[in-house]
Amino acid sequence: MGILLAETIAVTTTGSNGSATGNASSNSFKGSIEQVLVNHHANAPATTDVFVVDTRTNVTIYTKANDANDHAAAPRLQAVLSDGTNILSATANGLHPVPYSVDQGVKVFLTGANVETNHVVVTVLYRK
Repeated sequence: MGILLAETIAVTTTGSNGSATGNASSNSFKGSIEQVLVNHHANAPATTDVFVVDTRTNVTIYTKANDANDHAAAPRLQAVLSDGTNILSATANGLHPVPYSVDQGVKVFLTGANVETNHVVVTVLYRK
């Protein structure tokens, strides 16, 4: 199953409170993402949007909009048929969504934030 490792990304924002933006990239890593842990600054407004994106493909792995609460998530790929049609859980016939795999790490983007150093610290737990 592989060893569980962690990559932490701290995002500092610039602009104006309530509409500040920021982004930061992780170190390069390869693995399957098991969890995304989001830790907001104590002054984060409820308008903060967090996006975690695959560095190579720019596919969004995780999004949380209009939220300033710390949280953990286990983002998963949607099971699909060969033609790309989503398989609903009721008809998945035992298929379970799988973790996202990355080969160059992730980027974290923030919008709707306040101006803060380390406005959001995201920890990605992944298996190598």
